[in-house]
Amino acid sequence: MLTGEFNHSIDSKGRLIIPSKLRESLGEHFVITKGMDGCLFLYPDNEWKAFEEKLRTLPLTNKKARAIMFLNALIGAVSTLVLFFLQAKLPLAGLNEALLGPALFVMGLGAAFGAKIVEYFPKLRYRKFILFSGLGVLFAFCMVFTGNPYVMIVGGGVGSFVDDFLEVRTDVILNDMIPSGQRATLISVSSFTFSLVMIVMSTLMGSIM
Repeated sequence: MLTGEFNHSIDSKGRLIIPSKLRESLGEHFVITKGMDGCLFLYPDNEWKAFEEKLRTLPLTNKKARAIMFLNALIGAVSTLVLFFLQAKLPLAGLNEALLGPALFVMGLGAAFGAKIVEYFPKLRYRKFILFSGLGVLFAFCMVFTGNPYVMIVGGGVGSFVDDFLEVRTDVILNDMIPSGQRATLISVSSFTFSLVMIVMSTLMGSIM
């Protein structure tokens, strides 16, 4: 099995050169997919087939597991896109461009607070996490249209807060539902679900905003 981490950059033509040592191990046919921490995962054909077999064994036929991943991905996608659009809309709303960086930093702090505060609600039902987080991202989305840069920043911070607030709780629930030997596969499935939701939501929100 090929393992290891390598740092590479895309050339001026948008191409990624695969080092010869990797090409020899990967073979003529291989799969590249989105991984963790901004990385790309490369799988030799035989390893990818083994991955697919593991994927088929995941209890994703469980409606609850599917619903949890989808709702978490939906709320995360809206929060991420709100922050993305705010980078362009805040200067247009009158925020000094020199303050854009600090504003994004302040909004990002919301995520850190959300991930920390969730520890104080171990017995809160997951439905309430969904309701609270859903209302939070709806608030963040609506604040983008106020035209007031400071209100927009508050909205972005709230969106970041509820996103990580829900994300941490979701990870705990899914890890309890999925056997430990299949959790790496679970991460890939969750990432894939998020990517699909992002494709749809980016198009939808882009047409609105």
